[in-house]
Amino acid sequence: MTWDPYDKISKDSLIIKELQHDGSIRLVQPNGDIQYIKDNLTHRVNGPAIITARNTQIWYYMGKRHRLDGPAVTYYDGYKEWWVDNVGVTSEFPQWAKDHDISYPFNLEQKILFKLIWES
Repeated sequence: MTWDPYDKISKDSLIIKELQHDGSIRLVQPNGDIQYIKDNLTHRVNGPAIITARNTQIWYYMGKRHRLDGPAVTYYDGYKEWWVDNVGVTSEFPQWAKDHDISYPFNLEQKILFKLIWES
């Protein structure tokens, strides 16, 4: 299907498509789910790339579940999952946080430590 990103509504699917300032596309499904796409990948830099109608929030970076300054998935019921470069680290995170006396939300020093440990 070919469509003009400046058109607000695709006649074929009734999905609202909005071009963002960074060149990504914000898709709003009929059920209220929102997804950000860039270069055909689910992607958003400063926020969750998927937000469901029930407010589950999922962070993606270049098509991978990924977040270094908090949980990559926060479900509508409050359950959180931690992901780095599409690898789930939820089971390891609580012990790591306890060992390093870290709580969420992170301060700047804790963000740096998290990045150094989990991104390598």
